[in-house]
Amino acid sequence: ALSLYALDETGMNPADFRAGLARNAGAFRARGDLLVFLDSDGVAPVEFLEDVKLSHLKSDVVQYRRHDEAREQEEYWTRFYAAPDWMHLGDKWKYVSTFALSVKLADFIAIGGFTTAFSAYGCEDTYLGWALDQRGRRFELRPLTVAHVGGRLRWRRATSRAKMKRIAPSARAFYLATLDIDVYRVFFTALGRSVDARWLLRAIVGAGA
Repeated sequence: ALSLYALDETGMNPADFRAGLARNAGAFRARGDLLVFLDSDGVAPVEFLEDVKLSHLKSDVVQYRRHDEAREQEEYWTRFYAAPDWMHLGDKWKYVSTFALSVKLADFIAIGGFTTAFSAYGCEDTYLGWALDQRGRRFELRPLTVAHVGGRLRWRRATSRAKMKRIAPSARAFYLATLDIDVYRVFFTALGRSVDARWLLRAIVGAGA
């Protein structure tokens, strides 16, 4: 059976909408063992759900390739898709994207779902990946492709600096919530001048504690 929930039925003000909060509202009502996140403008192949089920027999975090004519040439994603094994990549959590992702409900509940610390764009998916990586979960990128069919006309290729500037508020919240030296390194260019040596020192001390 399929159940649909509107934001106003979950006590969430639509004006405060964040994707992670909306997904929490649905995930915490789930009754199965697996959660599948799929963007509304993604079209999955007919064997998608069966592949999700089989993949979780050996993996905890299962993600699918995205086909988007505008984005598929980005070096960030082509490098990720070319890797023979996601588990061998450094900072593997940073590639997590709920465009087409499945996790085990028990793991999702254990980490508290998507964090409510982010009130601006970005980092919700990567924080979820970081939390799952901290629990030692196995990540797998599946060969099946989910097509992105929305927003192509609006998409404009942006520089890495422009993208980092857009996610800066969430990157700062991410780092302050974790004080993880790897998070600091990955998002260094987004953290801005407000991140000084004291922040880095706190990360180093926290990592060695």
